[in-house]
Amino acid sequence: MSPANNRIQIIDSLRGFALFGLFIVHALEHFDFNMYPNGEPSWLATLNGHIYETVFFLFAGKAYAIFSLMFGLSFFIQMDRQAQKGNDFTLRFGWRLLILLGFGYIHGLFYCGDVLTVFAILGLSLLFLYRMPTKWLLALSAACMLQIPFIAQFFHSVSDPAFQLPQSRMIDLFIGGALVYSTGSFLDVVQYNSWSGQLAKWLFYIDYGRTWQIVALFIWGMLLGRTRFFEHYERHLPLCRKVIVISLLAFAALFEFNRLIPYFGLSEASATIATKIVTSYANIAFTLVLISGFILLYAGKHWQPALNRLAPVGKMSLTCYTSQSIIGTLAFYHYGLGMYAHLGVALSLVYGILFFGLQMALAPVWLRHFSYGPLEWLWRCLTFTTFNVPFRKHQP
Repeated sequence: MSPANNRIQIIDSLRGFALFGLFIVHALEHFDFNMYPNGEPSWLATLNGHIYETVFFLFAGKAYAIFSLMFGLSFFIQMDRQAQKGNDFTLRFGWRLLILLGFGYIHGLFYCGDVLTVFAILGLSLLFLYRMPTKWLLALSAACMLQIPFIAQFFHSVSDPAFQLPQSRMIDLFIGGALVYSTGSFLDVVQYNSWSGQLAKWLFYIDYGRTWQIVALFIWGMLLGRTRFFEHYERHLPLCRKVIVISLLAFAALFEFNRLIPYFGLSEASATIATKIVTSYANIAFTLVLISGFILLYAGKHWQPALNRLAPVGKMSLTCYTSQSIIGTLAFYHYGLGMYAHLGVALSLVYGILFFGLQMALAPVWLRHFSYGPLEWLWRCLTFTTFNVPFRKHQP
């Protein structure tokens, strides 16, 4: 079984960019462990605040969205290429998702914020949506993106003065996790993450409407695959320019609307729900700005070589993503180096940039000698239930 050699470079580069944004957010959060040094000077505390706000403005809720969209696109590419060979890949891809679920659960024992289990479970929906007509997929993705359950809950809260938001265990679980991460051994972390950490993550995704959003992004990625958008991205540059303008205007309006919600005289419950809805819309609008901006920069001769340096990381995204958090938790948690007590936001950003830079340096070296990243190769072997998958490249 030979490795695929017809990858589309811009897809790997965009996936690498998403992984960078995701990792920088995780590094600043100390991998779901938001504890920082005490007694920092005022100038550093001010700097940390600005850095935190800037990074979260740029990437929080957006990098994961790009990653989700790329997952839907990768699903289509794999299904389509197998279909061109006369193979129905549906059951095989379902098996592939179950393997990813296993990878994700093991990864989640180190880092409870693991997204692989979320992708694996929600990705099963793609198996039923793959052959659905485009117009129905557009309608379904719009319904998911609108956060209809939240909208219904909002109108309920407005019409019923006694309405109270259901109590969620999410905050208590994350607080319990922080205690474990700051004092516990490695086995304590594994024990906590085996259930409570996973539950905290899922409650976060549900409470903030990300499950619906991810399904919509999966569909959008699949539709981009259907239209061969990235195969001929140069043809779509005028569309990208229009998307940037419209999305920036939408984001600015939503951002300002969100700022004004506290002045609308809503109950606390209604204001909380409204903020979740508007923030969700704003994040998607800015995600479209990032994607379209990336494509426009990539189309330029000056930027493309630099952005292509992200492609090896994007090609090895499973290996790079898991190694980021496994090493990151070892660096920040108590059972490892305990750097949470020494690195504030600014130095955590430096850590994130340096570590990702190391991955950018090592990934192309690895891919000069091997066809896949280690986990990508193992995932492919298990998908096809054979280890007859070339790993090391043959030297001429």
